[in-house]
Amino acid sequence: MRKWVPRDGEGPGSETWAASRSTVLHRSPTRTPAKLERLILEARSRLVGIWTRVGVPAVAQFDNHATFRGGIPPAWQHFSPIMATCLDLEVTARFIPLREPWRNGIVEHFYDMWHKSFFRTGVFTSIDHLRAENTAFIEFHNTHHRYPVHGGTSPDQIWQGRLHRPLSTAYRRPDRLPAPGRIEVIRFIWSNGATTCSTGT
Repeated sequence: MRKWVPRDGEGPGSETWAASRSTVLHRSPTRTPAKLERLILEARSRLVGIWTRVGVPAVAQFDNHATFRGGIPPAWQHFSPIMATCLDLEVTARFIPLREPWRNGIVEHFYDMWHKSFFRTGVFTSIDHLRAENTAFIEFHNTHHRYPVHGGTSPDQIWQGRLHRPLSTAYRRPDRLPAPGRIEVIRFIWSNGATTCSTGT
């Protein structure tokens, strides 16, 4: 449901996109491996849908949830379908530091605004009603909402004149991990040289 916007100052072909788990997950008190797998496939479909509309970025930035990175038991050693899609499209997947959600500040700020200005204030009779109202809200947001990080311009104004690389609607999602590709993992290194690579969840 989120509008993903490139960071200020980054030109065409070098957009950095930010994502967090609340972008694509419906939270549930029980998260079995099978349920997570279904959510991951849904998340990948939404990501591909976004890139079909607004273009494929050079870098996609994620938090460290298993939805994005993979490692769902019992297949701990496997990357997620989202990672396979990024590598297949030559998109660099970048993981922010552990337990530092503010690194995805733009998308977190949008989610907070979306939640307070739209989701908490509306009454929706069905999921189709919610989707229709959400589409209208995003169109209004992209035209009228202005962010300081964008110099007071709206998301639509930010996109004017940018070169898009829209993903073909005929794109076939990979069913295995491509051989080439780049994944960046940002981690804090302690004074003793130690670091943490995974959340273990």
